[in-house]
Amino acid sequence: MQNGKIAGYYYSGIFHFRNDRANNQFLDSMGRIIWVGFFVSFMISLLFALFFSRSLSSPAETVARGLDRIAGGNLKVNIPEKGAEEIALIARSANKLGRQLESEQELRRQWAQDLAHDLRTPVAALRAQFEGMRDGVLDLTEARIVKNIKEIDRIEKLVADLEELTRLESPEMKVKKREIKTGDFIGEIRERFLQKIEEKGITFEDLAAIDSFWADENLLVRAVSNIMANAVRHTDLEGVVRLEIDKDEINNIIISVFNSGAPIPGEEINRVFNRLFRGEYARNTPGSGLGLTIARKITELHGGTIAIRSSKDYGTTVVLTL
Repeated sequence: MQNGKIAGYYYSGIFHFRNDRANNQFLDSMGRIIWVGFFVSFMISLLFALFFSRSLSSPAETVARGLDRIAGGNLKVNIPEKGAEEIALIARSANKLGRQLESEQELRRQWAQDLAHDLRTPVAALRAQFEGMRDGVLDLTEARIVKNIKEIDRIEKLVADLEELTRLESPEMKVKKREIKTGDFIGEIRERFLQKIEEKGITFEDLAAIDSFWADENLLVRAVSNIMANAVRHTDLEGVVRLEIDKDEINNIIISVFNSGAPIPGEEINRVFNRLFRGEYARNTPGSGLGLTIARKITELHGGTIAIRSSKDYGTTVVLTL
């Protein structure tokens, strides 16, 4: 103001940090430090990344090579279970797979040998009979024809059981559960073996401690029938066979089949469920050697287990837990 009048104006704008020279130098220095720090951090990170990627890729490559060898048929390969937790888990699973495949391979080899043996015997017997009749050494009699038909029946039974077991072991096999009346189930099993039971004067006992339960009826009838066939076959004249169905404290279904026949030798107990295994007392009896194997597979399809107890004092009991 000059003499009461406006002579002019002055204006001060907003003060900025960069208006000061020292501040500008500070910001420039910080910028350089940040860029240098970023570059150094990037290089360090890159080195660590290369190190860790190498530590991951090396075990992964080892696992991949091991899997290639397993795929190529080398089932004895042992992949080192080291590296990251996920890689070690894959290696552990691959080793488990290799051992399982090796076991299955050995089982198939043994099965093929046993099957060839079981088929060779009746086929050889039939061939000898037919060649003898062709050459006039053996007479063509009704008894000889009946004997040959029995051998053919044995072959058909073996082939049918093999087909059934293959179907049960296929990944597509699914159980179809429905409610089963316990009394009706026991009645059907009894009816199947009534003639044999009466012929041998066997006392058949049954106990239905529950009214009903859920299972695949067709499969379970097959499993229990296989066990009952063994029980009736190996029970002495006027012996006892007992079929019981009950529940345990956690609501598992317990199906037990008891027979008072000769006990299974201790060294055979753990083998009776193996394919084509026929113990000392079963060698001269009818059967394919697959009945208990089929029963075990059906039980496993129901998520259950099967066990057998046998002694001279208490007879033999097969227990299915579903």
